[in-house]
Amino acid sequence: MTWFDLITKLRDWERDPGRPAGVGITAPTVEIIRLAIRTAEFCEAGPFGSAGRVVPDPNGGIVFKLREGSIAEAVHVWSNGNVEYQRYEEMRLVERTPLAIAGAVTPEYKAAKDETGWYVETPDGVTLRFNFQDQEQAARDWAQAMTIGLRENEARRKHEAKGSDAT
Repeated sequence: MTWFDLITKLRDWERDPGRPAGVGITAPTVEIIRLAIRTAEFCEAGPFGSAGRVVPDPNGGIVFKLREGSIAEAVHVWSNGNVEYQRYEEMRLVERTPLAIAGAVTPEYKAAKDETGWYVETPDGVTLRFNFQDQEQAARDWAQAMTIGLRENEARRKHEAKGSDAT
């Protein structure tokens, strides 16, 4: 499936939020479906290429299956608003990286494309650029950049919280 197809499917779910529910599956909320749409739009613009398929998780989240087989990749939109990239080798989770998607738990990052290629801007004004000729490496670079930025952001928040406690 293309990202367009998956976004169309998610928009159908948005109009009828109970649609993806089934036996033992909690339907995603409209807010989570909208976050999944923004995530799909972000992934379409990023290094992931084709999307594979989209499925609800049993707890009200949504999973994009990017690649399946002995090496599998997914982007998981959790029911609590967290979004993460996951990589599996022989069905064993080997990488789990939070992603910053607008409207997710960490909305401070901006991903965009200009004439030189794709980039992510951090809240501190740092621009991280990616070379997408090697799609698999680009996906790892992108996820790693998000992790570094999230850690820096968390450290800054803790530092700011300490400063406000002292006053």
